[in-house]
Amino acid sequence: MIDDEVSFVLQHFQPGPVFGGSQADVVESKPRRKRGFSSLKYVGGAVTVSYLADCVLLFKFEVSSVKPYLVTCVGFGNNSLQLKKKLYKICTDLSSSTTSDKNATSLFAVVSSLLLSLNNLRVCKDSTDMEKSSILSRIIFQSTPSCRRIWDLELLLLRCAAAGNQRDIFCSPVPEEFRGDGWLAERVLAATENININELCSGKRILHQQEQELLGFLFSLPRAEQGTLRTISRTRNRSNRRIELCLDMESTIGENSPRFAHLAKLHGVTTAFHGTKIGSIWSILNCGLRNMSETKYIHNGAMMGSGVYLSDSYKVASFFAANNSSSSGSFQLSWQHLSLLRLLDLSSPDVFDGQVISCFPVFEAQIILPPQKKSDEKDCTRRDGKYFVVPNNRDIRITKLHLTFELVKEKSFSPFLLVIFIFAGVIYLYCSLES
Repeated sequence: MIDDEVSFVLQHFQPGPVFGGSQADVVESKPRRKRGFSSLKYVGGAVTVSYLADCVLLFKFEVSSVKPYLVTCVGFGNNSLQLKKKLYKICTDLSSSTTSDKNATSLFAVVSSLLLSLNNLRVCKDSTDMEKSSILSRIIFQSTPSCRRIWDLELLLLRCAAAGNQRDIFCSPVPEEFRGDGWLAERVLAATENININELCSGKRILHQQEQELLGFLFSLPRAEQGTLRTISRTRNRSNRRIELCLDMESTIGENSPRFAHLAKLHGVTTAFHGTKIGSIWSILNCGLRNMSETKYIHNGAMMGSGVYLSDSYKVASFFAANNSSSSGSFQLSWQHLSLLRLLDLSSPDVFDGQVISCFPVFEAQIILPPQKKSDEKDCTRRDGKYFVVPNNRDIRITKLHLTFELVKEKSFSPFLLVIFIFAGVIYLYCSLES
């Protein structure tokens, strides 16, 4: 198996859903120590680390991918001079350790030490809710309309994950404070219920703690800063609306890891599609497509063996998305949010009255092609007609998310039929009495 340190670091520190046991059964005997959230990607020959501290302070670092592993802080944010000096010292100390003892230090050890140092760093005094709300409001105010639209999408997808059947698994990742006593989904739904991205620009409303944790977490993700969300098409007739959106993430995922780049050069890559259900999108966006073939979370069987199933046909993937349509009552509740209204450019919440809402999600990805010659490796991509099976999730790079929303009017009982039904009942009752 081809591997390298960069790929190992990226894989190890990426968030992942909780498999093998539900956190709903875990009860904390004492409060969990708070820690920040971090995300990693590979850009320009370096591992870039984004670290969110105290739910509002976002630090960005670069760690060179070759020895000596030099650590540089490239984004301090609007922080105090004292804090900047502490961050600079962390970078200097880590860089010095890699130059003085090259053979004993690994990229994994450097990144681990960086995150541990940040966890142990007291980044600021205990800020009040008003101060944190002010910082978050300023972030929203300074953002572009396209950023706000992507945050609306993330809020909506997180709500859908909290409404799904596997909410304890696919509602991941979220801030650590949301987990621990079996109320993960309820906390997420409560924290998102009254969040209005546009309204928060005014800074008039003070956010409660869980709203702050969740918004800061969303703002730390790279998609809003660099991604694009476009409305591809919209159609409407007398009984329904159909709106297609596309979230383009190619600029947010970084460069190919050395492992992926090597396999791409060896076997080639192709574009493939994967249809899924709305409750799984949040987890897939943040954790990638995972092999569910040998778990209880499998949905459509595994006729071609274990792996992630994709197709070179968008239409085929759309068929599987349609089979997983999310029009159940629990999802209808999660749809009732201003974020969906803005995403679909609809005028007022009244348009949802009497409507059944469905969403058909399809991921677009680059995947490693099957070897041209027979290979002994068990986790190589396999192909059968229009279908691909990819056993190793590291051989998949998600680039886009396609969302097709349908709003269909509920069928109502015709008043004319109701009159006929009542009239027939009266006649039947009269005839029964006469007999």
